[in-house]
Amino acid sequence: MYPKVMIVNATGLFYGQVMFIGRFFEILNQKLGILHQEVSRELAIISFGKSSNLYTEKLRQIVILRERVYILAQRLNKAYSYQMLIIFTLISILILNQFYFLSTSVNRYARYSVDVSSRLSVAVLFMCILNFHEAYKVADVCEQAIEESRATADILHKFNALNINPELKKNIEMFLIQLLHHPLKFTACGMFSLDYTVIFSIITSTASYLIILMQFDLADNGARNCTTV
Repeated sequence: MYPKVMIVNATGLFYGQVMFIGRFFEILNQKLGILHQEVSRELAIISFGKSSNLYTEKLRQIVILRERVYILAQRLNKAYSYQMLIIFTLISILILNQFYFLSTSVNRYARYSVDVSSRLSVAVLFMCILNFHEAYKVADVCEQAIEESRATADILHKFNALNINPELKKNIEMFLIQLLHHPLKFTACGMFSLDYTVIFSIITSTASYLIILMQFDLADNGARNCTTV
């Protein structure tokens, strides 16, 4: 029970803070989109005038705010990196253990008619689903924050279609270079990324180890039967 409480507490805290990071990126993207609309509207009426400096200043403010949010995200990842490594290791072990229990229970019932409590089996399956949900919850919120961060570059590329002044264009190009060299990423001590790929890794590794354990179990049962005979 204790590992489950630790998993829920750690993932819950990390989930909430990453969700705010993603929300900050979403707000900045909205401001950048509004800036693009304002520039497009003015260019449709007249060419750039004194307001071009205002747009450049707005863009610089967005760049500064995004850099601060990015630094905040990096500090958050560093603070929870070891915890997420332990948590995802525990989740993988627990899911493997629970599936192994269920598979051996079914195998024993099919071979030897050894009945296992249905309530216990349902409880184990329920705990397995809860553990997987905790892993998916973290992966999903990290993936959403990363997607919001990537969306900034898509909005900036829309400015290329506009006939903007050289200063604003230069700032946009510098912003794009900054995004290229500082992509948002959440990892567990750099060993694996906290996104949808970690869910695929948990599924494949659990399936692989479960097959190996079942083969050992079948071989052990076969050896016992030969000894009994």
